Amino acid sequence: MHDNDGKYSKPFLESFKSAKTKTHRTAIRSPNTVAFVERVVQTIQQECLDHFVVFGYPHMDVLCWEFKEHYHFERSHQGLDKVLS
Repeated sequence: MHDNDGKYSKPFLESFKSAKTKTHRTAIRSPNTVAFVERVVQTIQQECLDHFVVFGYPHMDVLCWEFKEHYHFERSHQGLDKVLS
């Protein structure tokens, strides 16, 4: 995810396509969008990846998928009786 800065030129973004990585541009005049993405990445790192030794991309994919399942279905959320409305 990146903002609309001119440093993200077409050749630069094409290098991600060759690595089969999707990029997304933030909406114009929405500076906090990148902050939300950075916070999600920080949560994954601190609550999941810091507790494991990762043996390559396939292993990291499995860890992140398991963490996503835990985060959405098992982790305590701030709702009444852990139920979000």
